[in-house]
Amino acid sequence: AYADARACSRCSGERDAAGCFGEDSDGDIDVPRRRPRRPRPDEPPRRSPVPKAARPEAPPWALLDGVFTPSELARVIALCEQLDRSAVRDPEIAGFKLATTSVVHYSVSADGAPSFAGDEPPDPLLDTGWLFRPLVAALRRGDAALGGALPLRAFCTSVQYNRYDGGDHFEHFHVDEVECETAYKSLSLVLFLSRPDEYGGGEFELRRGEGGQVTALRPDANSAAVFCAREVFHRVRRVTRGARRTLVLWACATRASAVCD
Repeated sequence: AYADARACSRCSGERDAAGCFGEDSDGDIDVPRRRPRRPRPDEPPRRSPVPKAARPEAPPWALLDGVFTPSELARVIALCEQLDRSAVRDPEIAGFKLATTSVVHYSVSADGAPSFAGDEPPDPLLDTGWLFRPLVAALRRGDAALGGALPLRAFCTSVQYNRYDGGDHFEHFHVDEVECETAYKSLSLVLFLSRPDEYGGGEFELRRGEGGQVTALRPDANSAAVFCAREVFHRVRRVTRGARRTLVLWACATRASAVCD
Protein backbone atom coordinates (compact mmCIF):
# COMPACT_ATOMS: atom_id res chain seq x y z
CA ALA A 1 0.00 0.00 0.00
CA TYR A 2 2.97 2.28 0.61
CA ALA A 3 4.92 1.34 -2.51
CA ASP A 4 4.26 4.72 -4.06
CA ALA A 5 4.27 6.66 -0.81
CA ARG A 6 5.35 10.25 -0.60
CA ALA A 7 6.08 12.55 2.32
CA CYS A 8 3.01 14.14 3.78
CA SER A 9 3.11 17.94 3.88
CA ARG A 10 0.78 18.06 6.94
CA CYS A 11 2.41 15.53 9.25
CA SER A 12 5.62 13.67 9.93
CA GLY A 13 4.36 10.37 8.51
CA GLU A 14 3.81 9.12 4.99
CA ARG A 15 0.79 8.98 2.75
CA ASP A 16 -0.24 7.26 -0.40
CA ALA A 17 -2.54 8.45 -3.15
CA ALA A 18 -5.66 7.73 -1.06
CA GLY A 19 -4.87 10.20 1.72
CA CYS A 20 -2.92 10.79 4.96
CA PHE A 21 -2.21 7.87 7.32
CA GLY A 22 0.40 9.41 9.56
CA GLU A 23 0.26 11.26 12.82
CA ASP A 24 -0.20 14.99 12.55
CA SER A 25 1.13 17.65 14.88
CA ASP A 26 -1.34 16.90 17.69
CA GLY A 27 -0.51 13.19 17.67
CA ASP A 28 -3.78 11.67 16.41
CA ILE A 29 -4.45 9.77 13.20
CA ASP A 30 -5.95 11.41 10.14
CA VAL A 31 -8.62 9.32 8.41
CA PRO A 32 -8.29 9.35 4.62
CA ARG A 33 -11.04 11.24 2.83
CA ARG A 34 -12.55 9.74 -0.29
CA ARG A 35 -13.19 11.96 -3.25
CA PRO A 36 -16.65 11.74 -4.81
CA ARG A 37 -16.78 9.25 -7.63
CA ARG A 38 -17.23 10.76 -11.09
CA PRO A 39 -19.42 8.79 -13.49
CA ARG A 40 -17.85 7.62 -16.72
CA PRO A 41 -19.02 9.29 -19.93
CA ASP A 42 -20.62 6.06 -21.18
CA GLU A 43 -22.22 5.19 -17.83
CA PRO A 44 -26.05 5.50 -17.66
CA PRO A 45 -27.40 7.85 -14.99
CA ARG A 46 -28.19 6.26 -11.64
CA ARG A 47 -31.82 5.87 -10.71
CA SER A 48 -33.18 7.36 -7.54
CA PRO A 49 -33.93 4.76 -4.91
CA VAL A 50 -37.50 3.48 -5.21
CA PRO A 51 -39.37 3.75 -1.91
CA LYS A 52 -40.65 0.49 -0.51
CA ALA A 53 -44.33 -0.08 -1.00
CA ALA A 54 -46.32 0.91 2.06
CA ARG A 55 -47.58 -2.07 4.00
CA PRO A 56 -51.37 -2.24 4.06
CA GLU A 57 -52.78 -0.99 7.33
CA ALA A 58 -54.13 -3.76 9.51
CA PRO A 59 -57.89 -3.60 10.10
CA PRO A 60 -58.85 -2.23 13.52
CA TRP A 61 -60.65 -5.43 14.48
CA ALA A 62 -59.69 -8.99 15.30
CA LEU A 63 -61.52 -12.17 14.29
CA LEU A 64 -61.36 -15.06 16.76
CA ASP A 65 -62.57 -18.62 16.44
CA GLY A 66 -63.30 -21.37 18.93
CA VAL A 67 -64.51 -19.07 21.71
CA PHE A 68 -66.50 -21.82 23.43
CA THR A 69 -65.76 -25.52 23.72
CA PRO A 70 -68.38 -27.82 22.13
CA SER A 71 -69.98 -28.54 25.51
CA GLU A 72 -70.03 -24.83 26.42
CA LEU A 73 -71.53 -23.95 23.05
CA ALA A 74 -74.35 -26.45 23.63
CA ARG A 75 -75.12 -24.72 26.95
CA VAL A 76 -75.10 -21.33 25.21
CA ILE A 77 -77.61 -22.54 22.60
CA ALA A 78 -79.84 -23.94 25.37
CA LEU A 79 -79.64 -20.62 27.18
CA CYS A 80 -80.60 -18.72 24.03
CA GLU A 81 -83.58 -21.00 23.46
CA GLN A 82 -84.70 -20.28 27.01
CA LEU A 83 -84.34 -16.55 26.41
CA ASP A 84 -86.30 -16.84 23.14
CA ARG A 85 -89.30 -18.24 25.05
CA SER A 86 -89.38 -15.34 27.49
CA ALA A 87 -88.06 -12.45 25.40
CA VAL A 88 -90.23 -9.41 24.76
CA ARG A 89 -89.83 -7.91 21.33
CA ASP A 90 -89.02 -4.21 21.32
CA PRO A 91 -90.82 -1.91 18.87
CA GLU A 92 -88.82 -0.87 15.83
CA ILE A 93 -86.86 2.34 15.97
CA ALA A 94 -87.37 3.75 12.49
CA GLY A 95 -84.24 3.41 10.38
CA PHE A 96 -82.25 2.17 13.35
CA LYS A 97 -82.79 -1.28 14.83
CA LEU A 98 -85.33 -4.09 14.78
CA ALA A 99 -84.48 -7.22 16.78
CA THR A 100 -85.31 -9.19 19.89
CA THR A 101 -82.88 -8.38 22.68
CA SER A 102 -82.32 -9.90 26.12
CA VAL A 103 -79.69 -9.19 28.77
CA VAL A 104 -77.79 -11.77 30.83
CA HIS A 105 -76.13 -10.52 34.01
CA TYR A 106 -73.13 -12.00 35.75
CA SER A 107 -74.21 -14.21 38.63
CA VAL A 108 -72.42 -16.89 40.63
CA SER A 109 -72.97 -18.38 44.07
CA ALA A 110 -70.78 -17.24 46.94
CA ASP A 111 -68.75 -20.46 47.06
CA GLY A 112 -68.61 -20.82 43.28
CA ALA A 113 -70.68 -24.00 43.35
CA PRO A 114 -73.71 -24.45 41.05
CA SER A 115 -76.91 -23.24 42.68
CA PHE A 116 -78.96 -26.40 42.25
CA ALA A 117 -79.65 -29.49 44.30
CA GLY A 118 -79.89 -33.19 43.47
CA ASP A 119 -79.89 -34.26 39.83
CA GLU A 120 -81.77 -31.23 38.53
CA PRO A 121 -79.85 -29.22 35.87
CA PRO A 122 -78.74 -25.76 36.99
CA ASP A 123 -80.65 -22.70 35.90
CA PRO A 124 -78.29 -21.07 33.37
CA LEU A 125 -79.50 -17.64 34.48
CA LEU A 126 -78.62 -18.22 38.14
CA ASP A 127 -74.98 -19.16 37.60
CA THR A 128 -73.58 -17.41 34.54
CA GLY A 129 -69.88 -17.50 35.34
CA TRP A 130 -69.51 -20.35 32.85
CA LEU A 131 -70.83 -17.99 30.14
CA PHE A 132 -68.71 -14.97 31.06
CA ARG A 133 -65.33 -16.67 31.49
CA PRO A 134 -64.83 -17.69 27.81
CA LEU A 135 -66.16 -14.33 26.62
CA VAL A 136 -63.78 -12.39 28.86
CA ALA A 137 -60.91 -14.60 27.66
CA ALA A 138 -61.90 -13.77 24.07
CA LEU A 139 -61.89 -10.06 24.93
CA ARG A 140 -58.34 -10.43 26.25
CA ARG A 141 -57.28 -12.31 23.10
CA GLY A 142 -58.78 -9.61 20.91
CA ASP A 143 -57.19 -6.85 22.97
CA ALA A 144 -53.76 -8.48 22.60
CA ALA A 145 -54.26 -8.77 18.83
CA LEU A 146 -55.13 -5.07 18.64
CA GLY A 147 -52.14 -3.89 20.63
CA GLY A 148 -53.15 -4.37 24.27
CA ALA A 149 -54.90 -1.12 25.20
CA LEU A 150 -56.86 -2.52 28.15
CA PRO A 151 -55.36 -2.20 31.62
CA LEU A 152 -54.48 -5.36 33.53
CA ARG A 153 -57.49 -4.78 35.78
CA ALA A 154 -60.49 -4.24 33.52
CA PHE A 155 -64.23 -4.80 33.72
CA CYS A 156 -67.03 -5.97 31.44
CA THR A 157 -70.70 -5.27 30.97
CA SER A 158 -73.60 -7.69 31.03
CA VAL A 159 -74.07 -9.91 27.97
CA GLN A 160 -76.59 -8.79 25.36
CA TYR A 161 -78.34 -11.50 23.35
CA ASN A 162 -79.73 -10.40 19.97
CA ARG A 163 -81.96 -12.45 17.70
CA TYR A 164 -82.57 -11.09 14.21
CA ASP A 165 -85.44 -12.81 12.38
CA GLY A 166 -86.56 -12.25 8.80
CA GLY A 167 -86.89 -8.52 8.16
CA ASP A 168 -84.88 -7.54 11.26
CA HIS A 169 -81.85 -5.30 10.97
CA PHE A 170 -79.52 -2.74 12.53
CA GLU A 171 -78.85 -0.90 9.29
CA HIS A 172 -77.64 2.37 10.79
CA PHE A 173 -73.84 2.65 10.89
CA HIS A 174 -72.86 3.49 14.47
CA VAL A 175 -70.16 3.25 17.10
CA ASP A 176 -70.85 1.67 20.48
CA GLU A 177 -69.34 4.52 22.46
CA VAL A 178 -68.73 8.23 22.02
CA GLU A 179 -66.25 10.48 23.78
CA CYS A 180 -67.98 12.07 26.78
CA GLU A 181 -67.70 12.29 30.54
CA THR A 182 -69.69 9.09 31.07
CA ALA A 183 -67.96 7.07 28.34
CA TYR A 184 -66.87 3.70 29.66
CA LYS A 185 -66.88 1.14 26.81
CA SER A 186 -63.42 0.40 25.40
CA LEU A 187 -63.72 -2.82 23.36
CA SER A 188 -66.74 -4.44 21.71
CA LEU A 189 -67.14 -8.18 21.22
CA VAL A 190 -69.74 -9.72 18.92
CA LEU A 191 -70.01 -13.51 19.15
CA PHE A 192 -71.76 -15.21 16.24
CA LEU A 193 -73.94 -18.17 17.25
CA SER A 194 -75.61 -18.96 13.91
CA ARG A 195 -73.96 -20.73 11.00
CA PRO A 196 -73.90 -18.71 7.75
CA ASP A 197 -76.24 -21.24 6.08
CA GLU A 198 -78.88 -20.77 8.79
CA TYR A 199 -79.88 -17.29 7.67
CA GLY A 200 -79.86 -15.04 4.63
CA GLY A 201 -78.68 -11.44 4.56
CA GLY A 202 -77.66 -10.19 7.98
CA GLU A 203 -74.08 -9.37 6.97
CA PHE A 204 -72.03 -7.72 9.71
CA GLU A 205 -70.38 -4.68 8.15
CA LEU A 206 -67.52 -2.70 9.68
CA ARG A 207 -65.55 0.34 8.63
CA ARG A 208 -62.92 2.60 10.19
CA GLY A 209 -64.16 6.16 10.68
CA GLU A 210 -66.82 8.00 8.71
CA GLY A 211 -65.52 7.35 5.20
CA GLY A 212 -63.57 4.13 5.60
CA GLN A 213 -63.81 1.09 3.36
CA VAL A 214 -66.64 -1.25 4.35
CA THR A 215 -65.84 -4.90 5.15
CA ALA A 216 -68.73 -7.39 5.24
CA LEU A 217 -68.45 -10.47 7.46
CA ARG A 218 -70.45 -13.70 7.68
CA PRO A 219 -68.32 -15.61 10.20
CA ASP A 220 -68.80 -19.21 11.28
CA ALA A 221 -70.66 -20.02 14.46
CA ASN A 222 -68.61 -19.81 17.67
CA SER A 223 -66.38 -17.05 16.25
CA ALA A 224 -66.17 -13.46 17.43
CA ALA A 225 -65.21 -10.00 16.21
CA VAL A 226 -63.43 -7.69 18.67
CA PHE A 227 -62.97 -4.00 17.87
CA CYS A 228 -62.57 -0.56 19.41
CA ALA A 229 -65.95 0.65 20.67
CA ARG A 230 -65.20 4.29 19.84
CA GLU A 231 -63.56 4.02 16.43
CA VAL A 232 -65.17 1.23 14.39
CA PHE A 233 -68.53 1.92 12.75
CA HIS A 234 -70.65 -1.17 12.18
CA ARG A 235 -74.14 -2.34 11.30
CA VAL A 236 -76.23 -5.46 10.60
CA ARG A 237 -77.87 -5.71 7.19
CA ARG A 238 -81.48 -6.81 6.96
CA VAL A 239 -82.06 -10.55 7.49
CA THR A 240 -83.96 -12.13 4.60
CA ARG A 241 -84.55 -15.64 5.99
CA GLY A 242 -83.89 -17.72 9.08
CA ALA A 243 -82.60 -16.35 12.36
CA ARG A 244 -79.29 -14.68 13.15
CA ARG A 245 -78.20 -14.96 16.81
CA THR A 246 -75.34 -13.09 18.48
CA LEU A 247 -73.98 -12.31 21.93
CA VAL A 248 -72.51 -8.86 22.56
CA LEU A 249 -70.20 -7.86 25.39
CA TRP A 250 -68.15 -4.74 26.12
CA ALA A 251 -64.86 -4.37 27.99
CA CYS A 252 -64.44 -1.33 30.20
CA ALA A 253 -61.39 0.36 31.67
CA THR A 254 -63.49 1.44 34.66
CA ARG A 255 -66.57 0.11 36.39
CA ALA A 256 -69.64 1.12 34.45
CA SER A 257 -71.47 1.76 37.74
CA ALA A 258 -68.83 4.34 38.63
CA VAL A 259 -69.83 6.62 35.76
CA CYS A 260 -73.49 5.86 35.10
CA ASP A 261 -76.45 4.07 36.68
